[in-house]
Amino acid sequence: MSEVSATGDQVLEFAAEAAANGAEALLVLPASFQDDGVASVARGERLLEIVRDSGLRLVGPGTVGVTNTAPDVRLNATLTGARVLRVCRAHAQRPRQLVLG
Repeated sequence: MSEVSATGDQVLEFAAEAAANGAEALLVLPASFQDDGVASVARGERLLEIVRDSGLRLVGPGTVGVTNTAPDVRLNATLTGARVLRVCRAHAQRPRQLVLG
């Protein structure tokens, strides 16, 4: 997964680069392309074109990120500073996960 935290045309450049390098997913953190009207609509359409043509999975724009608390993954691709910790409970058969913000 490639994570993009850029604005404007840089998002498109990073998306095209991720696609060219074989990324399977793209996480776009900026809220939107709605900074300059018509140009932002064109950027959004171009991003969708890049994603669809390359088969990338897209999360965003406008997401806080992605977290997976599975013990074998423990993925935290967010800007929140959350930590994924392992928590054991006496009644649990296996360890559980807890995300702290």
